[in-house]
Amino acid sequence: MDVNSTVVSQIIAPQFIAFVKTGQTYVGDSRTPNTPHNVSTVPGYPRNAVSVALAPSPTALSTVLNVTVSTDTRVFQAACLVNPQPGSGGNPAWPANCGAFVEILSPTGTATTTRR
Repeated sequence: MDVNSTVVSQIIAPQFIAFVKTGQTYVGDSRTPNTPHNVSTVPGYPRNAVSVALAPSPTALSTVLNVTVSTDTRVFQAACLVNPQPGSGGNPAWPANCGAFVEILSPTGTATTTRR
């Protein structure tokens, strides 16, 4: 099982942790303890994921969490709106707060889509 963790904002300080288990990716949000959110149902999610990485979006540090998953040969990323808290303030609950996964690195080593 691959595990990754990140804090999106120093001001609001929610913490996110993610893990991959049997090809499915789950994201934990410190504001909803003991509730792993399955993001494997988000459109474009790759089959046979083996690892996950989390990072705040470089263009929206405190509001968007980039969830990056990889298979043995490809890398995919989805952007999830995490502020306001998913399920409140007009932001859909997990995993509907995430945009579709898109391939960002192909087997040839070239990016197929530019993410922001």
